[in-house]
Amino acid sequence: MRFNHLKINGFGKLIKKELELKPGINVIYGENEAGKSTLMKFLTAMLYGASKNKNGKSIPDFDKYKPWALEEFSGRLEYTLDSGENFDVYREFKKKNPIIYDEDKKDITKEFKETKSKGIAFFEEQTGIDEETYLNTAIIEQEEVKLAQNSQNAIIQKISNKVSSGDDNISYKKTLALLTKLQGDKIGTDRTQNRPINRVNAEIGKLEGKIRELEDIKKDSKSSDTELEIFKKNIEIYEKEKDEKLKNLSENSNLDVLQEVEKRFPITDYIILGVLIIIVALLLVFLENKIIGLVALLAPAAQIARLVINDQKQVKAKHLAEEEENKLKEEKINSLTEDIKAYEKEIEKMKKDLYEIEFCKKSDEKSLEELPNLVQKLDDLYEEKAELMSLNNSFNIAKECLDLAYEEVKKNISPQFSYNLCKTMEKISDGKYNFVKVTDDEGLVVELENGQYVSADRLSVGTIDQLYLSLRLSAVGEVSNEILPIMLDEAFAYFDNERLRNVLEYLAKEYSDHQILIFTCSNREEAILDALNIEYNYIEV
Repeated sequence: MRFNHLKINGFGKLIKKELELKPGINVIYGENEAGKSTLMKFLTAMLYGASKNKNGKSIPDFDKYKPWALEEFSGRLEYTLDSGENFDVYREFKKKNPIIYDEDKKDITKEFKETKSKGIAFFEEQTGIDEETYLNTAIIEQEEVKLAQNSQNAIIQKISNKVSSGDDNISYKKTLALLTKLQGDKIGTDRTQNRPINRVNAEIGKLEGKIRELEDIKKDSKSSDTELEIFKKNIEIYEKEKDEKLKNLSENSNLDVLQEVEKRFPITDYIILGVLIIIVALLLVFLENKIIGLVALLAPAAQIARLVINDQKQVKAKHLAEEEENKLKEEKINSLTEDIKAYEKEIEKMKKDLYEIEFCKKSDEKSLEELPNLVQKLDDLYEEKAELMSLNNSFNIAKECLDLAYEEVKKNISPQFSYNLCKTMEKISDGKYNFVKVTDDEGLVVELENGQYVSADRLSVGTIDQLYLSLRLSAVGEVSNEILPIMLDEAFAYFDNERLRNVLEYLAKEYSDHQILIFTCSNREEAILDALNIEYNYIEV
């Protein structure tokens, strides 16, 4: 493809400027600060837009190139694809999307896909090259010939993708990242949260703890059965002993009152005493001799007195004995009563404990009913975890295979790319360096004349520029389905005249199908091209 016509309404210091570009080599001359780099930025901004993100810079491109004293911040670019189709793109940089016209000036903007992040990426859709890759290959800015290690790897990755799959957007690294993300989403790791493996492990931990508790309850339940039997037997024993105490208490408390009276006052004594009194009374009535009657009366009286006295003594003695016996009985009754109360209290306590044990036992039995279900659920979780680990193992195997495949592809990276890289370096270095290789660890590695391999960083500044220019030029033909314009902004600042001659001659011969834009503040390129009789389009900014 090639750029044809530029119309800049306002972009940085460039105001109302139009330029015509030609196929082949275009030398764009301008003094320092004349706007050469701004012109190159305009071209990339027309294709990809002016980013409002810093992207590692001190100021975003949008802010850097927005004109201070002009509302107009826009431009138009006409270009032709390798197919011969012509397009115009008009862009107001304050707006997200451009307007694209076909060669009949028909608005075809809606024919291109629009994404949330990039908007209408028409140029990427037409050429198959994203902005980052374009900047790392076809555009070489002032003092930025050298590529950072990650940029080198990105270029090699893109070429590897295209060689292995035919599509540079099908990336092994992206696929690996996608696999890792899917692995994290579908399975998870020890460091993730709320992923399937985290959920399963958490549930397994909870269930195992619950099952252990129920197993302990089951063991305790067997112990409680024995304890219940002991409690019941003890209650029976205490009930029997209480009944025995109550029986003893009843026997000692129910005294026969009549028997007690008989003991205190013997009936026979009173009968005898009554008979004697009757006899004495009769003698007093029938006997005329009072003295004799009195004597006769004294005898019974004495006998009666004796009987009464003896009876009183006996009664008193018996009473004392009975009082002592009753005291002992009362003490025994009190003791029995206290024992009965103690038994009743202990029996009540044992019944309460028995009730609590039976209640806990029923509660435990209800909990234990859940145990089989929990065991089954735990088995299901173990099975689910095993399936997750099997899937995780499959992901790991897939990633290992992908890594192996990627390494194999890198070993067999595009022969054309490798050939171009070595050939380009050999040509522009006058045959001094004819073997160059790109590695993941050291980047560009060069074979010296003595056969030693060294990192490019150990070489001179001029040689390093030659190497990385060779890398960019070799990659530019591999990363797009279009023959892209190559833009060089003061890329030869550290080249002596001989090196500059070599590279210009090589570009004119080997990259004649590319449009080449050389931005320079020197007349060296013009003089050498003239000396080599190489045609070019000269533009002064």
